[in-house]
Amino acid sequence: VGSEMCIRDSMKITLAAIVGNEEAVIERFIRSFAPAVDSIVLVRATGTQFQDWTLRKAQELCLELEKPIHTEAYINATDFPHVDDFGKARQTAWDIAARNGADWLLWADADDVLTDGAAEQIRQAATEGTHEVYITPYHVRGDKQVVMRERLIRSDVGSFWRYPVHEQLAFPKDVTYRILKDAVFIHSPLATKTGSHERNVAILEKHIEQAARNFFYLAQEYFQTNQVGKFKRAANASLACGNLDRVEKYELLLQLAQVGSDSKRNAAEAFALMPDRREACLLYTSDAADEEDS
Repeated sequence: VGSEMCIRDSMKITLAAIVGNEEAVIERFIRSFAPAVDSIVLVRATGTQFQDWTLRKAQELCLELEKPIHTEAYINATDFPHVDDFGKARQTAWDIAARNGADWLLWADADDVLTDGAAEQIRQAATEGTHEVYITPYHVRGDKQVVMRERLIRSDVGSFWRYPVHEQLAFPKDVTYRILKDAVFIHSPLATKTGSHERNVAILEKHIEQAARNFFYLAQEYFQTNQVGKFKRAANASLACGNLDRVEKYELLLQLAQVGSDSKRNAAEAFALMPDRREACLLYTSDAADEEDS
C-alpha cells in the first residue's frame, strides 16, 4: 500500500490551455491554477492578430512559481484574425501535455479562476485516482448559469477534442466518472471583452462553406456511378449549404434536371444562373416538348 501511495502521490497534473491575447488576465489565471498542477502548457491561438506579451508574462510567472511551462503556437488553416478551430487548438495543447509525461490533463480558459479549496480537491482526486474522469461545476454567469464540465482526465484514456466551436471532449471507450462538487471553476472575463459571437459565426460560416464543397464532390461521385438516390441527397445538401461558386451550382442543377428531379425547374434555374451555356436551355426545351407530346 505504501509503495502504491508513493506512486500516486507523484502523479503529474498538467494544465493544458489555449490563449489569445490575454495580458490582462494571464497572471490571475496562472496564480489561480498553479496550486492544482505540476506543469503548464499554453498554446497561443490568435490567428492573424498582433500578438501581445501573454506568453512572455506567463513564462516569467512560471519561473517565479517554479512551474515548468511549455508554449507553442497553433497555426490557423484559414486567414482569420482569431482561432479558426477551437477543437484542433485544444487538441494541440492536449497532445503536448501527454507527450511531456502528464498523468492527468486539466483544461481551463485564461479568463477562468478556481474557487478557494478547488485546487486541493483536484489534487486529491488525482492522488486517489479512483476514476478516469472528474467533472466539476462551471459558474458561467455568476450563480445564474452553472454547467458541468469534464475537467480532469487521465491522459491514458485517449480523450480527444472535437468541433470547431463549442468544442467537446470525446472518448474512444466508456470511462468512469465522478463529480467534484467543491472544485468550482468560475468564468470571469473582463468587462471589456467582446466579439466572441462574431468570431463564432465566422468560424461556423467557414465550415458551412467547406461542407457545401464536400457535398458537391460527393454528389459528383454518386452521379458518375449512377447512384441516383444518394446523388440527389448530396446535391440538395450542397445547394442548401450555399457558398458554392456559380459553375458548381450550375453543374448540380443541370445534373438534378437530368435525373428527373423537378427537371424543368432545375433546368430553368441553371439557365438563369448561366444563360451563356446551352445545356440547361436544351434540357428545358426538351422537357417542354415531351410534355406537349404527352
